[in-house]
Amino acid sequence: MASTARQAQTILCIQYICLLLALNGCASLPGKQEFMKSPESAESYFNAAQLDLQSKVLRSHLLMTQNVFHRPIVPGNRVTILGEGDVIYARMFDAVQSAKAYVHIETFEISDDPIGGFMCDLLLGKKAEGVEVNLIYDAFGSRKTPAAFFARIENAGVKTLKFNPAIPIRWPVWEIIRRDHSKIMVVDGETAFTGSANICDLDCSSKSRKQTQIQTECFKDLHLKIEGPAAAELEKAFQRNWEQHKGKAAPTVSYAPGGASGGTQFVQILPSTSGAMNRLNYMAYFAAIASAEKRIRLSTPYFVPGVEMIQELIDAASRGVDIEIVVPTLSDSRFVSYAGMYYYKKLLDAGIKIYQHPAMLHTKFAIIDGIWCTVGTTNLDTWSLLINNEVNAYLFDPGFAQELESAFQLQVRESKQITREDWDKRSFGKRLREILSHIIEKWA
Repeated sequence: MASTARQAQTILCIQYICLLLALNGCASLPGKQEFMKSPESAESYFNAAQLDLQSKVLRSHLLMTQNVFHRPIVPGNRVTILGEGDVIYARMFDAVQSAKAYVHIETFEISDDPIGGFMCDLLLGKKAEGVEVNLIYDAFGSRKTPAAFFARIENAGVKTLKFNPAIPIRWPVWEIIRRDHSKIMVVDGETAFTGSANICDLDCSSKSRKQTQIQTECFKDLHLKIEGPAAAELEKAFQRNWEQHKGKAAPTVSYAPGGASGGTQFVQILPSTSGAMNRLNYMAYFAAIASAEKRIRLSTPYFVPGVEMIQELIDAASRGVDIEIVVPTLSDSRFVSYAGMYYYKKLLDAGIKIYQHPAMLHTKFAIIDGIWCTVGTTNLDTWSLLINNEVNAYLFDPGFAQELESAFQLQVRESKQITREDWDKRSFGKRLREILSHIIEKWA
């Protein structure tokens, strides 16, 4: 087990180094001068959204929506936070079983294990009933899944798209290593899911996992179930990714628009795709941090957000914003963990609180000023912010923010806070790893 883990770490490190070398001078994030607008110039246009324009972070986000994002903020949704793997998959399985017209799934990883195998059986059962089923999976993320697993699905008539296989070779080089990290499931245009969970048996709460397994070998995820018209926006993101990759013919079923859910929540879906000005989730995070007035809460498995965003966090702390960040003690990519740790001293000196979770924390969410929230697939690292296909849901609701804050504070209680005194005591070997990882990381 240990040898396999070391091999996996080596492969991940090599891949990350290759990414940074390939991206040097080739791809970039937008500079803040390209997208940031003063939130003080919010227009009456936004009053129709019935949102709290007293909040500076919301005014900033609404201006970004008008000037950059060009994606609707959709009212009338019911959004449920799913915080444990068994609950996440149970709700997804229930939704598939209820499908009448179609099921669309997009995932980084689908595995031939108890979770992936059961999902496969459900999908094939619905296909036999005449339900349209379409699947996008990432070639790298699902590389360990046997070809026979996908052959079984395709032989049953399910349309599949294998995103970015290594062959054929494509140019420019960063297109070869771009991954589809989006996680989307849409059922009948009315119910949708997105968040951090892949379709595989890795979650800490899974009853099928051995009780003796150490925490760092399992993942903690957080997912959303979205009922209402915002499901159609996730459907559009699924369709764009299918068409963008120019694979087999796109699904042809007649898609029903998201129906009324009886909910009251406003939801915006932002995908990130190729091109600097299409990195919508980076810009959304950046603008929200720059506009924060009270509190910033970040939960992320990988924390290498770039020098500009690090500085925005430090600037926010200097103006009195209370900032807490939860990361895993060590992620499944130690190179990325050490690259992020290089910045901890500056963050701690600025008064930012950093907590290390003992499990492989895989959640990707943020709460700012108790009203601006995002949950999705975007990690705060170079690969995710700069190049991968990602998708996040954004909500602007104090009640939802409080629910998400409760989930965040549970992570804080399960974690160990890093103090400046403890950080100064770390070994020379760890400091050297941080410096070397940073030297490579900053080339991007």
